[in-house]
Amino acid sequence: MHIEKNICDSLLGTLLDVPVKTKDHVNSRYDLQDMGIRKELQQVKDNNGKVYLAKACFSMKPEEKKLFCNVLRNAKLPKERASNISRCVQVDETKISGYKSHDAHFIMHYLLQVAVRKVLPKNVSLVLIRLGNFFRSICSKVIRRRDFDTMQSEINEIECDLEKIFPPTFFDIIVHLPVHLVNGIKLGGPTHIRWTYPTERNMCKYKAFVRNQAHPEASIAEGFLAEEFLNCCSRYLHDGVKTRFNRYQYEDDEGIETEGDNFSPIFPIIGHPIGSKKKRKGKTFSMDLQLSFEAHR
Repeated sequence: MHIEKNICDSLLGTLLDVPVKTKDHVNSRYDLQDMGIRKELQQVKDNNGKVYLAKACFSMKPEEKKLFCNVLRNAKLPKERASNISRCVQVDETKISGYKSHDAHFIMHYLLQVAVRKVLPKNVSLVLIRLGNFFRSICSKVIRRRDFDTMQSEINEIECDLEKIFPPTFFDIIVHLPVHLVNGIKLGGPTHIRWTYPTERNMCKYKAFVRNQAHPEASIAEGFLAEEFLNCCSRYLHDGVKTRFNRYQYEDDEGIETEGDNFSPIFPIIGHPIGSKKKRKGKTFSMDLQLSFEAHR
């Protein structure tokens, strides 16, 4: 999960040319000259001694950067799938910052592949799309053993293609680590069983229990017990009292029928327009089995 976050930081910083975060800077171009490689990216001096940097194949124009940012900002995400990524996107400054590790996980798997299609050359966008597909494949709940060799050869080719596109400063130890992820799955099992997203969420929850900075452990224990007591008591309240266990998931769900043979409290037959409540143009609607299956698919 942290590999995805660091690679996402490097990619977004380099593609959008964010100061400090970009890996394509003046020193990296001088490194190319010292190493005697990638002559098309080396700096050029004019007759007046002024140094110019050649445009890289992954460089974007200002309008292309704004289009890239708008794709991430206007993406409509299902509820609780990811946080509000749009708050992290600054279109005018063409900068993306403040997103969490799970947001980077979602960007690498889905959003980046859409954003690069219209703003980058085909050879660059294809490599980034393949990189996102690789991360999505290793995070699958079911991975067949016969696919290990294919996944390993795929990430090896992706790393070689990235070396042809980005400067050597882009390839720190984090960018190299995906080569070893397939072997880690062989030894430790699927990735989604071993990552620390649930642990970090619990730690954030426990941190909110701290009321006395002098005794954080006691505050967490007291807050945890209080929550357990409230949950236990709320299960015995009558139906007229709305609790976290019997309330509707949305405020506008109260007019929907919840009786009948097809009703499921875990998977209710209720549809919602995707997006925040303020941006919704329609109310909830009931779905038959066929429509529910198509929407889920």
